[in-house]
Amino acid sequence: MGRLGAPHGLRGWLHLRSFTDPSPLILDFRQHWFDPGSGQPIAVEETWHDGERLMVRPAGSEDRDAAGLMTGIDIAVPREVLPQPDEGHYYWSDLIGASVIDLDGFVYGAVDHLLDAGAHDVLVIQGNNGEWLIPFVLDSIVRDVDVRQKRIRVAWEREWL
Repeated sequence: MGRLGAPHGLRGWLHLRSFTDPSPLILDFRQHWFDPGSGQPIAVEETWHDGERLMVRPAGSEDRDAAGLMTGIDIAVPREVLPQPDEGHYYWSDLIGASVIDLDGFVYGAVDHLLDAGAHDVLVIQGNNGEWLIPFVLDSIVRDVDVRQKRIRVAWEREWL
């Protein structure tokens, strides 16, 4: 869902990088935050945002030094607290590991992760021939997504890889 960034000021605040859309949505789930690396919950004392910048002061982060120890911690939430995505929308975590297949049945590989490229997301695919990038543009490139079968069908020319 996000990542704790660099300390801000002297009173234990950190920048917060949100992977949600819109970014402030991450604050709606703060009572469920945990560190996936350690499995430990992340209690939050205060949050602040001005539309673009998000700040957070976790419990135990009383000064800049304590905040610095939390820099880089990923934030996750249990899947069951997330709403069902709307039709044609997907959580990135549902796409990771999915096989990517073209309309002729050629398998490019599996989705390793996604990138936010601004205009659209990009599938980063690990295959037998290395790493490939395919834009995640529904209908024109991504023809269908089957989350249950972990399969994504794409209209993509092999020569473009």
